[in-house]
Amino acid sequence: MEAEDKIDEDDNIVTNGTDEALEVIDLSEIEDQSLASEILETLEDNIEDGDQANDECNGEVDDSVLTFSQHIDSVFCVRLDPVSQSLCLSGGQDDFAYAWRVETGEVVFRCNGHKDSVTQVDFSPDSKYAATGDLGGSVKVWNVPDGQLVWEFQLCGDLEWLRWHSRSHALIAATATGRVWLFNIPSGACKVMEGNGVGCGVARLLGDGLRLLAGYMDGSCRLWNLKTGGCLANLSLVDKSDSVGMDTDSDPDNSRSVTAVAAQSDTSLVAMGTANGTVSLIVTHDDVKLVDSFSVGAGDSVECLEFSRLHPFLAVGTLSGNVAVWDSSTNQLRYTIATQSGVVAVSWLPSDRLLTASLDGDLRLWDGRSGVYQRSYRGHTDSILAMNVSHTGDVIVTAGDDSKLKVFKI
Repeated sequence: MEAEDKIDEDDNIVTNGTDEALEVIDLSEIEDQSLASEILETLEDNIEDGDQANDECNGEVDDSVLTFSQHIDSVFCVRLDPVSQSLCLSGGQDDFAYAWRVETGEVVFRCNGHKDSVTQVDFSPDSKYAATGDLGGSVKVWNVPDGQLVWEFQLCGDLEWLRWHSRSHALIAATATGRVWLFNIPSGACKVMEGNGVGCGVARLLGDGLRLLAGYMDGSCRLWNLKTGGCLANLSLVDKSDSVGMDTDSDPDNSRSVTAVAAQSDTSLVAMGTANGTVSLIVTHDDVKLVDSFSVGAGDSVECLEFSRLHPFLAVGTLSGNVAVWDSSTNQLRYTIATQSGVVAVSWLPSDRLLTASLDGDLRLWDGRSGVYQRSYRGHTDSILAMNVSHTGDVIVTAGDDSKLKVFKI
């Protein structure tokens, strides 16, 4: 290996032309001191350039246009406001949530008062309110943009998820006890839909705005009427041959849990994924009917699902790093991508592009029709834990285990 020249602590040049000999040049002995200064400056610039190159080789490349650094611990959730797409809401393990401007990173307000990690955030459909929820079940609603606390409530049990109704100021939440709560904001009028004693991990509000399909840790789903609070249908997504004699306590790894849900626009088709690697396709009318199912790998937990708006394609991301695209019109697997790192979020972008966010900290862009890799977007130094995409698909905000949020433009 060819040796490199260095500068010692006395500003002497140390040359190493061979492995056997070292020659030290004292810059003070050079008669033309302007030349000596020029040599020293050139060497320092070369060292700085080399350090920068080494940083890039070590993965410290940042393709983001903005970094939000107010959180001091892992950031679990992020949401863009649905009206202007100019505000972002984030929550983290530091027990805080922040509302901040996407273009500048300016903090609009900080949400104080949580006593546990803020794991859920969401804006109301008109962007008038921001809701935050922590792991311990404390739910708070804030006025936008002044950040005044409007309403708060302590749920009975750990919070699993929190979402606004798509058309009103109704806030829906679920807990590890299986209860689904519906609150009218700001009055706080409440309706409770009792579960079956196991956690409700995911749910999807259906297109009519009147029904909610909820998935549970025992591998079941329930269709709820939000107006009456009644259960319209109950369906098990678990193969009976695999679950005979099993209860929740005998499944400590929650391998039957429903872990992800997505609904196809303008149809009654809903997809639900489970921790054992199964994706179930369900038709929702007045009841729920299982029409098809497929596996993305035994025991490979389904972490995320999303239907394409342009084609009858369903993207599935798994904990092992596989991305599968299923054609629901032919009931066939279109292709599978192995990303080598757990996939936490998938999103279909315009022009048939598919974006994935992974635990290795990278965003990856793929051709949605063929699965051909296009490029990566880097910036996080630890796992990406959440991702939110603008309506136009050109602004991406990610939340990371490195305590940072990154804004990318595609």
